[in-house]
Amino acid sequence: MKKIYTILIAVFSIVFTINVQAQEKSISGTVTSKLDGTTLPGVSVVVQGTTKGTETDFDGKYTIKASVGEILSFSSLGMKTKTVTVTGSTTTLNVVLEDDASQLDEIVITALGIKKSRKSLTYAAQDIKSDELSRVKQTNPINSLSGKVSGVSITRSASGAGGSVKVLMRGNASVGNNQPLYVVDGIPLSNPSSGQPGETFGDAGGGNRDGGDALSLINPDDVESLTVLKGASASALYGSAGLNGVILITTKKGKDGAFKVNFSSNLTVENAAYMMDFNSDAQSNVDSFLGTGVTSINSLNVSGGTEKAQTYFSYSNTTASGIMPTNKLKQHTINVRETAKFLNDKVTLNASVMASTQDIDNRPVSGLYFNPLVGVYGFDSPGETLSDYSNFEAYDAGRNIMEQRWFRGTSDIEQNPFWITNRNASEDRTKNF
Repeated sequence: MKKIYTILIAVFSIVFTINVQAQEKSISGTVTSKLDGTTLPGVSVVVQGTTKGTETDFDGKYTIKASVGEILSFSSLGMKTKTVTVTGSTTTLNVVLEDDASQLDEIVITALGIKKSRKSLTYAAQDIKSDELSRVKQTNPINSLSGKVSGVSITRSASGAGGSVKVLMRGNASVGNNQPLYVVDGIPLSNPSSGQPGETFGDAGGGNRDGGDALSLINPDDVESLTVLKGASASALYGSAGLNGVILITTKKGKDGAFKVNFSSNLTVENAAYMMDFNSDAQSNVDSFLGTGVTSINSLNVSGGTEKAQTYFSYSNTTASGIMPTNKLKQHTINVRETAKFLNDKVTLNASVMASTQDIDNRPVSGLYFNPLVGVYGFDSPGETLSDYSNFEAYDAGRNIMEQRWFRGTSDIEQNPFWITNRNASEDRTKNF
């Protein structure tokens, strides 16, 4: 009886093996790209859960053995992985793979808008996506790059709202201007006023104010991506203008489909980060003079269109008050971009217009003369505090004028800081198109 059971088990095993082998069959096909329909060589084709696999040849063709119910996985760098289950009727299986947007960082936009694969570059290039620039918005989007780009030093000036940014790539290259070249959508941006104050005289004594820079007029929500090109070989196509490196800014454009509206609002609060070590009386004077800065950025954009033509429109409104009294900023930026294709997609039209206005009251100044901080730090009147002089003027009947109130005589160096910020306040008006 035992021998009969053994024979039956052996026969059943042989039949089961023959049945499984009968279900395994040869499957072949071609793998193409959904974007342009071209064949894809080197695509990995694997039977999931096994060690069986192959690759597509130069013409995108493959052949593999698999059984009914098994799953074939098709994968390639820069493409989305696709899986297909083998059925009883499957003998020919053609597969179309889509581009994987999450791997687009392997393609880098270089000088003059030329796209290249990262591995083909012979120089350093680093990409920063829009999320990094809009996570904590600032009036100048370049400030958001601090600590995010290797080999690049980004110094924000102490010039309050709308102040310029000093950017150095791999240190100073000359004794003159070491700022990089900024290129927006392929067009070099004139940025002549990116220098920061460094004179002895303040505002009334020679205009030692930071004039800001053109980058602060760009809406952070309009930036799609930012690429930093380092070294001479990276910026060679821009000539001597790119001697200190190039920062490429690509703005957003419309996408085909129904029109969509996006709105974002950002609020930032700031205080003085570093102060000199004073006794409690002197520190209370400084604290009473410096306030809390508040920056509000509201942005609205509309995007949509057809496969042939797309529209992008954005508007941003920025208001800010600095930590220095009476330092305020108001800014409006409008951006319109149209993209269209003609003649069976052989001609592409890309037109954009950006307009901005920026009003800044009483930019902080450096130096010794006409600097309100000189009076703040130098205040020394027993029994009085700096706040006692917040009412900074009094009427002089003999001269028939409002005269400055200060605990001691005034001079170009020593003045009531509240008088300086209210009576010597500056106004900067900038309009760009």
